[in-house]
Amino acid sequence: MGLEDERKMLTESRDTKEEEEEEEELVFLHQDPLTTVREQCEQLEKCVKAQERLDLCDEQCMLLITYRRGLHGGAL
Repeated sequence: MGLEDERKMLTESRDTKEEEEEEEELVFLHQDPLTTVREQCEQLEKCVKAQERLDLCDEQCMLLITYRRGLHGGAL
């Protein structure tokens, strides 16, 4: 392998990395803003606590609906 081959390999490697970075940047730019906000919010303690509370409320609602369906023979 000569010096020219080594240069070519290094250049191709650098080009590939740059292309990958550009692709990642494009994906980020085209990402749904709601998804971005949710991902950032998942990192905040107050958001995590709020999500836990929401999950608990959802669970309680589902239990209540199931209970009422049982009382009324399947109809609400």
